[in-house]
This record gives sequence, C-alpha cells and structure tokens, in this order.
Amino acid sequence: MSDLRHPVGPWLLELKIESRLENVDALRRLVNVACDWCEVDDATRYAVELAAVEAVTNAMRHAHLLETDKQVRVVLSNPAGAISVVVEDEGLSIPDEQWALASDQAQREAAEQAREGGRGLFLIRELMDEAEYVSAGGTNRWILLKRI
Repeated sequence: MSDLRHPVGPWLLELKIESRLENVDALRRLVNVACDWCEVDDATRYAVELAAVEAVTNAMRHAHLLETDKQVRVVLSNPAGAISVVVEDEGLSIPDEQWALASDQAQREAAEQAREGGRGLFLIRELMDEAEYVSAGGTNRWILLKRI
C-alpha cells in the first residue's frame, strides 16, 4: 500500500524517466500507487504492473537501444471502470509483422516454452483487456487498458 492519499474523482499520474533499466523500479512504484487508488485485486495489480514494465523495458531496449539520453513517458489514469497505461518513446518502432505475431498461436506456444526474453509483446496482449501499439510522427505509443 502506498502512503499517498487517494484523490477524489478522476486522476492522472505522469512519469518521465531516462531510458535506464534501473529506472523501471520507479515505474513499479507508480503503478502500485495507481492500483492502490483503484483498490484492485492482486491478479489485476500483477497484470497491470507486468504489462507496464514490459512496455517500458521494450522501449528502453529495442526502441532506444539502451541509449540513456532518451526518455520514456508513462501516463496512468482511471477512465471509468479501468486503469489506463500509456507508454511513449521516440525510438525505433516495432515492425508490424512482429506485433502481429504476438497474437499468433505459434507465438503463444513459443512464449510458453521460452525461459527469458521474447515474450514481452505476447505478455502485454495477454495480460491487458486492450493493447494497442501506434507509431506515428516519430513517437511510438502503447495504449493499454485493464478493466477493473
């Protein structure tokens, strides 16, 4: 549980972090504050946290190629009956075919057998109720939604 008081009404939390893997812990803390405010169960908390961490880690590793002078922006909010996570970066985009593979049955089976890596896109799509990836105008954007 966080020590931050729950706001009355809708809220929005924004985090801008340098593209350093050690900054992912700040994201975890922010997601847990949002989950506390929404009073979600443990399964929902786990899903939102893991999907957000996967999206941010993907941006740092693949879009920014771990270049620490880049930033990742994360916005969490509470649209009616849900938690929304938006992750933005200005790096390399995900190829369309790779994003499409994340919903393919063969990809599911490969992800189940994989021990490390290569599961991020698959996990994001499986954990969230809605997962959209858009790359336009030099900005990559994940739009994730978990109904609560």
